[in-house]
Amino acid sequence: MPTSLFQYEMLPTTWFYVSAIIILATFFKFNRFWSVRNLDLVCLILLTPGLLLIAKQDNGSGYTWLFYIQGLFVVRLILDTIMVRRPLLEPNLSSEGLSFSCFFLVFFLIAALLVNRAENIESVNTLRLEQILTARHIHDKSDPLTISHAEWANMPPGFPPFLSLTERANLAFAPPHQIRKEITNFAGTTEIETMEIALPATAPIAPEGVPIHRNDPELISSEPIADRPLLAATPSAESVWLHPELRILLIILTLIIGGHLVIVFEFAYIGYRHFGRLQTGIACAALYLLHPYSSQMIGRLDHVIPAALLLWSVMLYRRPFFSGLGIGAAAALVWYPLWLIPLWCGFYRQKGWIRFLCGTVSALLAFVAMLWFSLPEWTIFTEQLVHMAGKTAFMISYPQGTLLDGFWTVDDMFYRMPILVLFAVVCFGALPVPSHKHLATLIGGSALLILGVQFFQLHQGGLYLSWYLPLLILTIFRPNLEDRTARTVVV
Repeated sequence: MPTSLFQYEMLPTTWFYVSAIIILATFFKFNRFWSVRNLDLVCLILLTPGLLLIAKQDNGSGYTWLFYIQGLFVVRLILDTIMVRRPLLEPNLSSEGLSFSCFFLVFFLIAALLVNRAENIESVNTLRLEQILTARHIHDKSDPLTISHAEWANMPPGFPPFLSLTERANLAFAPPHQIRKEITNFAGTTEIETMEIALPATAPIAPEGVPIHRNDPELISSEPIADRPLLAATPSAESVWLHPELRILLIILTLIIGGHLVIVFEFAYIGYRHFGRLQTGIACAALYLLHPYSSQMIGRLDHVIPAALLLWSVMLYRRPFFSGLGIGAAAALVWYPLWLIPLWCGFYRQKGWIRFLCGTVSALLAFVAMLWFSLPEWTIFTEQLVHMAGKTAFMISYPQGTLLDGFWTVDDMFYRMPILVLFAVVCFGALPVPSHKHLATLIGGSALLILGVQFFQLHQGGLYLSWYLPLLILTIFRPNLEDRTARTVVV
């Protein structure tokens, strides 16, 4: 086989060292060595060894490492409320240099997303962490957009069509079968091969019992979709445009790339409009893109879309209804942002809380309506709605046949329930405390609550850095915002 340029891509461990050096060179304040900013940067960099340990199949140590470092950030965010003095610490690079860096970081991340996928992958060494996780838990089947009743226990809580699209996105970027065999370390017949589901050629039936139309080539094909080529070798222009797999892939790429671009724009807008300095917003975007997590999990829809929606709520916090739409949409997709509602209602208590709740409820009802119209039969609506409301988040034990990975797969789940109860107490306690809530409280408190979710989340808890990392970065770079209260700024 001819040597491909993909074999010469930068390894994840190499990018860890390179990005750490660039982050320190750009943001580390060498003239204020013992500043909180430097401690924050070091802790952000220390998240990466946990990601590398998980990629090397040392799941127990990797998730435990992430829990320890995230525990330090919990203490940091609690103490942030008493850090009134916020000196302006400029990055070591000018705003023009930061803008230049952001542009090319986005360009290279998108290029890696488009190129390093599926049949293009020739080596395990070039895989991203998201691809390695998909290869370990891949469910090869003819139609990933339909998930059977037994498979919902393996899915995180959230909006079922969005979870199905996420599953399809994971398969779109999954490595080929031979690479997956190397990852799972099986010889001969592998676990992945035994999980492949081939629909019968005579009377194909969907997982939920709904008959499949024979004229749908995507559902009739018995070849696992992760091993099927996207298109024929020499397709016509019409067949390329109308091919169902290509249309879904274009939707996936548009959502992922658009989500990352929206996050960069939201950083810049928040820095310019709410922090008073465009350079601060660009610095936040540059740090987010430089972190190895962004390159290792760039293709995960369930990571990037909720992050963009949460930043949307912060960006439009002056208009409670639109902030509520962002919180409600994120909560409908992945459920966990529902825990933010008491904090945000406490912020808008002086002005705007009714509009915020109206926006949140409107978004939730809109997704419930979309769920109703997307289902093939109404009998499974209740089951899907309960899953959307977070049923699997409250599991006390694993159902038989559940394929999960995370901290709670190597530790006793008995200790998870007290953490969940304590987290609920903190969430509802954020409604009255602190009594004087301002924008800094809103950003830091939201980061703290979403970070707290990682400690009891069953499905890869600790890996969903995108949900809180943008808010954490805003907390690190924010100025003094005590004058930005709901009474003074809400439109």
